[in-house]
Amino acid sequence: MSMAQVILAAKAGARYVSLFAGRVEDEGGDSSQMIADCVDFLNNEELATELIVGSIRTVGNVLDAVRAGAHIITIPPPILEKMLLHRYSLETVQQFEKAHGQLKG
Repeated sequence: MSMAQVILAAKAGARYVSLFAGRVEDEGGDSSQMIADCVDFLNNEELATELIVGSIRTVGNVLDAVRAGAHIITIPPPILEKMLLHRYSLETVQQFEKAHGQLKG
């Protein structure tokens, strides 16, 4: 839940540490900055610990975690679906298919 906990766990030899981004945000924290700070710490200390980011609630949370350098992100299936199925992507494919059909016809 905090960078202090990440530091202690990593220094104790943990292979993985987990940060719950949504819960950090619930408490008024900036999860993106905390993720970046934790990753910077792990890299600067040359520790083999990897940061897992969970408690993902939006596509924006995923993008923020990626930008901040998270090693692993646990993404709930409904968020994965939103990432995959963008309404404009589907519309664009349908438009191309329709245009292709008109060219053949």
